[in-house]
Amino acid sequence: MPAADEYHPDIEDTSPPQSRSPWWLNERNARIAGYAAALIALAICFDQLRRPGVLFGLNEYDDGVYLGAAIRLAHGHLPYQSFEFPHPPGIPLLFSPLALLGRIGSTRTLMAMVRVITAFVAAGNVFLIGRLLRHRGVLAVLAGSLGLAVFPLAMTANKTLLIEPYVILFSLLGLSLLFVGDAPARERRLLWAGVTLGFALTIKLWAAIPIFAVLVVFAPRWRECWKRLGGGLVAGSVLPCLPFFLAAPSGFVRQILTLQLQRGESDGPLSS
Repeated sequence: MPAADEYHPDIEDTSPPQSRSPWWLNERNARIAGYAAALIALAICFDQLRRPGVLFGLNEYDDGVYLGAAIRLAHGHLPYQSFEFPHPPGIPLLFSPLALLGRIGSTRTLMAMVRVITAFVAAGNVFLIGRLLRHRGVLAVLAGSLGLAVFPLAMTANKTLLIEPYVILFSLLGLSLLFVGDAPARERRLLWAGVTLGFALTIKLWAAIPIFAVLVVFAPRWRECWKRLGGGLVAGSVLPCLPFFLAAPSGFVRQILTLQLQRGESDGPLSS
């Protein structure tokens, strides 16, 4: 009797051929497409920064407000108490360590550094969208990633220090921690996803929209995950704001909530 693993050319192989997914559904190709889209976004940002007057010049109004708030916080002046700041304190908190370098160099150089950092943040946002959509294939990655990379308002915000790239960054980081493909993450990742999404809310209140969507998705499983996800949301949003609220409760509420509701419709979308 021949051995079981012996090859016999006269016996026809009747086993079904292994099916291969088409190239546009291949996850490896989707990963490559995500990297390519991120590089395109980075190239667009640096193309804008290399233009005369963009890297070191004055081309926005809000970027000076945000960096100025970080510099004043680094010098011990609290927003809402010492000066008005009509947004949550996330951006000043993020950039106050870097603002300490303003004592070594000039504010002009510091602004250029922040603009370069924002360019990498913009590319990171494009990559994170690709990572979230990777399991859906190449076309989904290209639609999401390139859609953000060439979106006109995103291109405007990505060339300097504005709030939008950073609230997108922390929202996408939170969603990347929250899901593995289409399946929700478990255990510790839920906690850190909540913390990251909560911190996005301290950058801009519009982060409440993805947070609300997450709460709706996880509503059927809320008893299982409320301690980690809910605790992370509270820790990420409340703890960074608590010192500023305790220092100036009326100023905190008035500047973040009341002034935002009273802003005129003539303000641009990037300054709202």
